[in-house]
Amino acid sequence: MLSGLDSQPAEAFDARFREAARNVQEIGLPKTRTIAARAGRVGIVPGVVATLERKTRAGRAFARRIPAELPYGQSANALSQEVDSMLEDIESNLEALKLACRMELSSALMGEIHRAVGARREDMLELGVELLAPAVSTLEGERVFGTRLEISFVLENLLSNAIRAVSESDVRRIEIAVESDGDEAGVVVSDTGRGIAAADRARIFEKGFSDREGGGHGLWRSREILACRNGSIRLVRSAPGEGSVFELRLAICRPSFDEASASTTAGPDRGDRSVRRES
Repeated sequence: MLSGLDSQPAEAFDARFREAARNVQEIGLPKTRTIAARAGRVGIVPGVVATLERKTRAGRAFARRIPAELPYGQSANALSQEVDSMLEDIESNLEALKLACRMELSSALMGEIHRAVGARREDMLELGVELLAPAVSTLEGERVFGTRLEISFVLENLLSNAIRAVSESDVRRIEIAVESDGDEAGVVVSDTGRGIAAADRARIFEKGFSDREGGGHGLWRSREILACRNGSIRLVRSAPGEGSVFELRLAICRPSFDEASASTTAGPDRGDRSVRRES
């Protein structure tokens, strides 16, 4: 943008140049440095973070060399090229870091469904529960917002509730169905259990409300988790003796740029260790 200045620039342009340089030195680079430092503390893609920190340090050194007055001619050309190169490097690393953060806050939906089923398999076998679950290939590779522990908590809570609900039924069947509309994934968990009384349906998501001692936190906590990840949980229908149907809506997470390049930058999906397992 500076390369067209072949003669002494007007005073107004000089003032704008000084303001832009000050913004870079006092706002842009410090914020980038803060982002890199925070990512470094939690261990996200250390290679990208290290490069970003190095580029930021180089940017700060470069910013200190910016002349007090707007250059023109050959000096402007050289400065413009150096600025473009520096900004491209920083932007590229910020984009890689952004993707890595998105991946950290997401999980493979089908993997978590089958993980939750595996965790409750013994309980279902003992009770003779018939489970209808989607094949692994369904929505294969689809990721949703919510860490592994968060999504696992929500799914295992629903499954545990369904197992308890069918434990006293003549027909003991639980079905898990999934679908996607492109922006959201839906998970429907239905059972042939005892159902929920009409007076209780409006309160099942209240903290502490339960028909058993020590319960009343699973559904409440699930709603809290999903609300933070642009998702939701609702009771579709239920009636005494007719079972219950719950639906999850989960925001789908997709890379903001080429997924191939992401595979070399995204770190492991460690999840949020703050979630406790309780149903």
